[in-house]
Amino acid sequence: MNDSVRLTAVQGIAILTLCRFAAFLTDSAAYTAAYAYGTVLAVLSQFLLLLLFSRLRLPRISCVLRAAASVIWAGALCLRLHRLLTVTHAPAPLFTLVLLLITVCLSVRRPFAATARAATVILAASAAALILLPISGIGTAEPVYLHMHDSLPGGFLHAWLISGDFLILSPVLRRAESPAAKRKIAVGFGIGSGLIIPSVILLGTMQNGRLRGFGGSPFFMLLARTPLSDAVRTDGFWLMLAVSLTVLSAAAMLKFGTADLLHGTQQTPITPDTV
Repeated sequence: MNDSVRLTAVQGIAILTLCRFAAFLTDSAAYTAAYAYGTVLAVLSQFLLLLLFSRLRLPRISCVLRAAASVIWAGALCLRLHRLLTVTHAPAPLFTLVLLLITVCLSVRRPFAATARAATVILAASAAALILLPISGIGTAEPVYLHMHDSLPGGFLHAWLISGDFLILSPVLRRAESPAAKRKIAVGFGIGSGLIIPSVILLGTMQNGRLRGFGGSPFFMLLARTPLSDAVRTDGFWLMLAVSLTVLSAAAMLKFGTADLLHGTQQTPITPDTV
């Protein structure tokens, strides 16, 4: 990736938010209120760590570790998608995984501007689809399930475990086109990861509260319990979106996670006036 490339605010928000959403969409953790609150706390703690480490000039070994972790998480996202395709009984999940890996490799070779533009398009599609969830599900929601007991520390730790995008948070902010864009990216990512995703978890809790012990995909269980109508279902769209999100996220992790190592980018601090 050319280090001279600069991201607009929308592109930065799209890349970071979609990387987090890809992990969330393919997750198997049951939806509970504690999980939602733990997700909010995890996002807050990640921003605190970002402010702490961004003021330090980290050694070269940190680039090596981040690159290795980013490659591992990119592979993990692909495996998580394969599991999702399997539990939702999608046709030929192994063949889809092979095609997905080929697409990720081709995406990494493409100009970064193409990936950034694709992220904005997929973000718009994801936002439009998410708007339909409360419209179709609010009438059957049962708020009593929000009071079911669960572990807040467990929810917090699980939110951290699926936060591989935190590895590229600092590189994305450093490549913003302006200080104002940095602030907008940070705010937009905070809203997407710290407000919208927990809201989806709470909606899923009110729909799936009695079924949280079942295996499979809690998000697609939510879709099954909140169809738009008897004739219109969105499962197929969300499966295609999950594949697109995984391709984009894996490519972004490989590009951003290894960029500092491959291009020798300096670990310049992100000062308070820029974030």
